[in-house]
Amino acid sequence: MFNVMAVITALLPSMIAGLALSFAIEQIFKPRFQAPWRRPLPAIAAHLGLWLGYFVLGFVLCRRPWLATLFSTAIFACLIVVNNAKYQSLREFFVYQDNDYFLDCIKHPRLYLPFLGIIPTALTFTAIALALWAGVALEAPLTQGNSLPAVWLGIAGVLVFACALLQYGSSNVSALSFDPERDLTTHGFFGAYWLYRRAEQLPSVDLTQCSSLPKPSAVKTPRVLPNIVAIQSESFFDPRRVYPQIKPEVLQHFDGVRREADLYGLFEVPAWGANTVRTEFSFLTGVDVLKMGVDRFNPYRRLINFGVPSLARLLQQQGYRTICVHPYPASFYKRDKLFPMLGFDQFVDISEFEVVTKQHKGDCHFVGDEVVADKVLELLGQESEQPTFVFVITMENHGPLHLESLPDSDKQEWLTEPLPEGCEDLGAYLRHLGHADQMIKKLTEGLASAGRPGTLAWYGDHVPIMEKVYQQLGTPDGDTDYFIWRTRTEAERKSQAQAQLQGLTAEQLVARHLAPQQSSPQHPRPQEVAPEHLAAHRLAAHQFAAEILKLG
Repeated sequence: MFNVMAVITALLPSMIAGLALSFAIEQIFKPRFQAPWRRPLPAIAAHLGLWLGYFVLGFVLCRRPWLATLFSTAIFACLIVVNNAKYQSLREFFVYQDNDYFLDCIKHPRLYLPFLGIIPTALTFTAIALALWAGVALEAPLTQGNSLPAVWLGIAGVLVFACALLQYGSSNVSALSFDPERDLTTHGFFGAYWLYRRAEQLPSVDLTQCSSLPKPSAVKTPRVLPNIVAIQSESFFDPRRVYPQIKPEVLQHFDGVRREADLYGLFEVPAWGANTVRTEFSFLTGVDVLKMGVDRFNPYRRLINFGVPSLARLLQQQGYRTICVHPYPASFYKRDKLFPMLGFDQFVDISEFEVVTKQHKGDCHFVGDEVVADKVLELLGQESEQPTFVFVITMENHGPLHLESLPDSDKQEWLTEPLPEGCEDLGAYLRHLGHADQMIKKLTEGLASAGRPGTLAWYGDHVPIMEKVYQQLGTPDGDTDYFIWRTRTEAERKSQAQAQLQGLTAEQLVARHLAPQQSSPQHPRPQEVAPEHLAAHRLAAHQFAAEILKLG
């Protein structure tokens, strides 16, 4: 009979060495979590089973045990290095759901590779290639000294053992909190990584029961339905709250609109520096993604279907034509397939900006905000008896900001004093922020001059990635900014101006959602916020759509 035991004996040294190394390389993880012997046994089993699974895959590809060990260990090391890069930029751990971004990194390298570091990434792949070449050249295949059936039976035994370990490791999935820091501390990086994968096999949250959107029958319907433009402004927040060296004029139109707005203030978002879709999903569905279990990390992975509550669908049922404008490929995050399910009639993507982008791109790596504003006004200007809802996902202020250079003239335009060395990202950010401010001006003027009443709802999806700026000048708390502004008749404008001059009572301010923000243990008032930029009303992303509908 086949000498299977001889094969397993030949595999053991490389597997034992590799498993030991897999725990050793966890020491490069940042920040550190508890030692393996303090973790639950299922977490250790998941770690071992995952490494052995990659080992089997590597062996099937090369039939060399030590090269398979290198293959499996390289995957573990790569995941930890990516985690460290993500944590440094986004203050968030890498989890299983982030695997989608590996493919996105190939399709959209500019969005991801600069944050990993182009040189370190190139060196890593070079080292892996050299190691693979050396392994193939120096190690003979195990099939040379053993019969082929014995080798495959032996590796099949390893696979069965790995599956048994992973099955036992899955027994702890109910203990997950879906707070990555807490779960990784308890289960270790690879234990939590496996559990987050298994958690996707559990039933998802019933979104119809946890949306803040009103029922269709409860939606306020004005006599004349207004056009509604909702702007998800890339990386938009008011940095003057944190950095006093920024001139107020950078957001002069934003300030003017806030004075006329029905509602404005700080905007609580479920993302830091990236993961736009979390804020986007919260806004469109009225669902707090932080309460969605494993789906909180990327709600678009498995939750979109025709039964998901949606602002676009509610407006569609009222007679609106619903359009999404995103100057980037519609296939990104599968929006081209998902947005029709959310109730959008039309998706305007990068293909409709290509000609104008070549002519007017200027200092933007992506389509500029003012160009997008022109497209929105063009859509609103199309002859139609229907009111129009346009949801815009801008791109201009998307990083990486550190790849941009800023002329001295721009530095003097937006800053009262020179930036410290290494803080050039802030200057580049302010240039794009000024363009966003011009977008606000264009849209408010366009809506005010239209024949139909109009509403402009604006919010930032997350704060920008500016690591060195935060290290030297201070870190914002993560809140962005929002406002809801509506066109008014001349009589309404005079009434509002008179109320502002006379001053409203505290009770009136509360009734209009304009009460000054109260500090609390959960949301202390930031000490660095200048009084003139304090928020009037704090609002969470999942509450925003309902507020738009309330105002009518």
